[in-house]
This record gives sequence, structure tokens and C-alpha cells, in this order.
Amino acid sequence: REHDLVPEVHAELARLLQRSVRPAGQPTGSPDQLRFDLYAEVTAMWQLDAPEQLPRLAPLHVLSDACVTERFNYRRPGLWALHLRVYRLAEPIERPDRPGYAGCVSWVHLDEPVRGAAEPVVSDAEHARREAALVAMLGDAL
Repeated sequence: REHDLVPEVHAELARLLQRSVRPAGQPTGSPDQLRFDLYAEVTAMWQLDAPEQLPRLAPLHVLSDACVTERFNYRRPGLWALHLRVYRLAEPIERPDRPGYAGCVSWVHLDEPVRGAAEPVVSDAEHARREAALVAMLGDAL
């Protein structure tokens, strides 16, 4: 949702949404299929329980301050910060969409994994550098 994102990425969101629509205004792909071009693995995680931890992470994500605060205070105060290793699939993979996938926009358990020939989006060295920066910022990962 555009209002949950920092203004600096609104144009990119519009571009991506436009790319996912055919010239006739119809979405690309099958409406009952989910298309995956990327997959990610969690390589480290931190449980954040103090709101003063949140501003340090602002340069590392595209969510607005209001969205992060709302999510921090949802149900029980706190958030998980995850460091991901992202891979670009050599060939996109489609999986059937399910009603159970609706709702949560941040984490959904799929019925079957998304795997295939893939390359990391960043090098091993860059991934390690970014994770070390998070450890310096947040302490040891859980």
C-alpha cells in the first residue's frame, strides 16, 4: 500500500504496478497463480521490544515511520527485524493462489517451497558486510 511506504519509493511502486498490467489493463499472468521471481532465506533475526530501536533501521527499509510504529504496536508491542539472503530465480515459478494467503502482507507460509536454479542478488561478501552492520547496530542475532 502506497501510504505505508516512504515517499521516495512511490514512483518505483507505480512503475512496478504498471509493469504487472497488460496494455489492455489486465493483470499479467493467471489471476489464480502467484508468480515468484525471487526467494529469500532468513539468515539472522532480532526481536525489537523498544520503540527507540526503530529509527536506526529506517535507512534499511522502505516502510513509512507511521507504518512501522503501527506494526510495532499491533497486538503486543514489538517487531522482528530479519536479515534476508535474496536469490533471483533463473526461471520464474508459479504456485496456485490460496485464500489462506490473503491478509498478512509481510509473512505467509506457502504450501510448497519456491526453489530452483538461482543466483544471490548480492555477493557473499556484501551480504556478510550488511549482516555485520546489523549486528553492530542491534547486537547479536537470535
